[in-house]
Amino acid sequence: MELPETSGQYVFITVSGPKGTDLTQYPVQIAIVLETDGEPETGQYTAADWTWSDPPTGRAKAALLVPAGTYPAGMYMAWVQVTAAGGEAPVIQSGRIRIGDGGS
Repeated sequence: MELPETSGQYVFITVSGPKGTDLTQYPVQIAIVLETDGEPETGQYTAADWTWSDPPTGRAKAALLVPAGTYPAGMYMAWVQVTAAGGEAPVIQSGRIRIGDGGS
């Protein structure tokens, strides 16, 4: 995924859970950290919104608005954390994001 530095964009991440589960009943957070930083600290996550859900498959899509100028140009990694029943909060590495392409 590539995001420009100069305009706000949404990051969309598909999350898979157990079939028959409506993931949207659980809070979701997304963290975007430098690719070289590894797994984010707890305070680096930002509340995200669910935008789509398919409970029979256990899949849902989370979205986070990344305002312009939030991150300097570079390669980042997106992570998702879903807080499930009982406080369990699995962390999922979700993919690389390049912010800025030299022309943004």
